[in-house]
Amino acid sequence: MVTYACALGVDGSEETALLAQHDEDWRSQNQGEAPSVESIRSFRGRNRVVVQALLEITFQLALRRQRAEDVAGTTHSPGYGLPADCASERTWIVCEAQARLRRAEEVDQAADAAAAEEFWRFIMPQ
Repeated sequence: MVTYACALGVDGSEETALLAQHDEDWRSQNQGEAPSVESIRSFRGRNRVVVQALLEITFQLALRRQRAEDVAGTTHSPGYGLPADCASERTWIVCEAQARLRRAEEVDQAADAAAAEEFWRFIMPQ
Protein backbone atom coordinates (compact mmCIF):
# COMPACT_ATOMS: atom_id res chain seq x y z
CA MET A 1 0.00 0.00 0.00
CA VAL A 2 2.86 2.39 0.79
CA THR A 3 4.45 1.94 -2.63
CA TYR A 4 1.08 2.20 -4.36
CA ALA A 5 0.25 5.42 -2.52
CA CYS A 6 3.65 6.99 -3.24
CA ALA A 7 3.41 6.04 -6.90
CA LEU A 8 0.02 7.75 -7.09
CA GLY A 9 1.44 10.85 -5.45
CA VAL A 10 -0.49 10.38 -2.21
CA ASP A 11 1.49 12.25 0.44
CA GLY A 12 1.93 11.20 4.03
CA SER A 13 0.78 8.38 6.25
CA GLU A 14 -2.63 9.86 7.02
CA GLU A 15 -3.53 10.14 3.35
CA THR A 16 -2.22 6.61 2.72
CA ALA A 17 -4.39 5.26 5.55
CA LEU A 18 -7.41 7.00 4.04
CA LEU A 19 -6.60 5.52 0.65
CA ALA A 20 -6.44 2.04 2.19
CA GLN A 21 -9.76 2.57 3.99
CA HIS A 22 -11.49 3.42 0.71
CA ASP A 23 -9.72 0.90 -1.54
CA GLU A 24 -12.01 -2.11 -2.05
CA ASP A 25 -9.19 -4.37 -3.28
CA TRP A 26 -7.08 -3.59 -0.20
CA ARG A 27 -9.99 -4.18 2.16
CA SER A 28 -10.99 -7.46 0.48
CA GLN A 29 -7.44 -8.80 0.80
CA ASN A 30 -7.04 -7.64 4.42
CA GLN A 31 -10.32 -8.66 6.07
CA GLY A 32 -11.62 -5.12 5.83
CA GLU A 33 -8.76 -3.78 7.92
CA ALA A 34 -6.88 -0.65 6.94
CA PRO A 35 -3.43 0.08 8.35
CA SER A 36 -3.08 2.78 10.97
CA VAL A 37 -1.21 6.02 10.35
CA GLU A 38 1.44 4.90 12.83
CA SER A 39 1.92 1.50 11.20
CA ILE A 40 2.30 3.10 7.75
CA ARG A 41 4.85 5.59 9.03
CA SER A 42 6.76 2.90 10.86
CA PHE A 43 6.73 0.56 7.87
CA ARG A 44 7.95 3.26 5.50
CA GLY A 45 10.73 4.25 7.90
CA ARG A 46 11.92 0.69 8.53
CA ASN A 47 11.68 -0.32 4.88
CA ARG A 48 12.68 2.87 3.07
CA VAL A 49 15.25 1.15 0.85
CA VAL A 50 12.76 -1.54 -0.19
CA VAL A 51 9.95 0.97 -0.79
CA GLN A 52 12.27 3.12 -2.90
CA ALA A 53 13.36 0.07 -4.94
CA LEU A 54 9.73 -0.90 -5.51
CA LEU A 55 8.89 2.66 -6.57
CA GLU A 56 11.76 2.60 -9.04
CA ILE A 57 10.48 -0.67 -10.52
CA THR A 58 6.95 0.74 -10.67
CA PHE A 59 8.10 3.87 -12.49
CA GLN A 60 10.23 1.83 -14.88
CA LEU A 61 7.29 -0.42 -15.74
CA ALA A 62 4.99 2.56 -16.17
CA LEU A 63 7.44 4.23 -18.56
CA ARG A 64 7.81 1.01 -20.57
CA ARG A 65 4.04 0.67 -20.80
CA GLN A 66 3.65 4.28 -21.88
CA ARG A 67 6.37 3.81 -24.49
CA ALA A 68 4.58 0.73 -25.84
CA GLU A 69 1.29 2.65 -25.97
CA ASP A 70 3.03 5.51 -27.79
CA VAL A 71 4.40 3.09 -30.36
CA ALA A 72 1.02 1.40 -30.76
CA GLY A 73 -0.69 4.78 -31.04
CA THR A 74 -3.07 4.02 -28.18
CA THR A 75 -2.01 6.81 -25.84
CA HIS A 76 -3.40 10.32 -25.81
CA SER A 77 -0.22 11.99 -24.59
CA PRO A 78 2.93 11.67 -26.67
CA GLY A 79 6.30 11.38 -24.94
CA TYR A 80 7.37 9.50 -21.87
CA GLY A 81 6.61 12.19 -19.32
CA LEU A 82 10.28 12.86 -18.52
CA PRO A 83 11.42 16.42 -17.86
CA ALA A 84 13.45 17.93 -20.71
CA ASP A 85 16.42 18.59 -18.40
CA CYS A 86 16.59 15.00 -17.18
CA ALA A 87 19.97 13.39 -17.90
CA SER A 88 18.56 9.89 -18.32
CA GLU A 89 15.52 7.80 -17.67
CA ARG A 90 17.31 5.97 -14.85
CA THR A 91 18.28 9.26 -13.20
CA TRP A 92 14.69 10.47 -13.35
CA ILE A 93 13.37 7.21 -11.89
CA VAL A 94 15.76 7.29 -8.91
CA CYS A 95 15.25 11.00 -8.26
CA GLU A 96 11.47 10.73 -8.50
CA ALA A 97 11.34 7.78 -6.10
CA GLN A 98 13.54 9.63 -3.60
CA ALA A 99 11.48 12.81 -3.95
CA ARG A 100 8.19 11.02 -3.35
CA LEU A 101 9.48 9.33 -0.20
CA ARG A 102 10.97 12.59 1.03
CA ARG A 103 7.65 14.36 0.42
CA ALA A 104 5.75 11.72 2.40
CA GLU A 105 8.18 12.13 5.29
CA GLU A 106 7.84 15.93 5.16
CA VAL A 107 4.05 15.69 5.24
CA ASP A 108 4.27 13.40 8.29
CA GLN A 109 6.67 15.80 10.03
CA ALA A 110 4.32 18.73 9.35
CA ALA A 111 1.41 16.71 10.76
CA ASP A 112 3.45 15.95 13.88
CA ALA A 113 4.31 19.63 14.34
CA ALA A 114 0.67 20.63 13.93
CA ALA A 115 -0.45 17.99 16.43
CA ALA A 116 2.17 19.12 18.95
CA GLU A 117 1.10 22.74 18.55
CA GLU A 118 -2.55 21.78 19.06
CA PHE A 119 -1.61 19.75 22.15
CA TRP A 120 0.19 22.69 23.74
CA ARG A 121 -2.70 25.05 22.93
CA PHE A 122 -5.01 22.63 24.73
CA ILE A 123 -2.67 22.22 27.74
CA MET A 124 -1.80 25.92 28.03
CA PRO A 125 -4.68 27.98 26.68
CA GLN A 126 -4.01 31.69 26.38
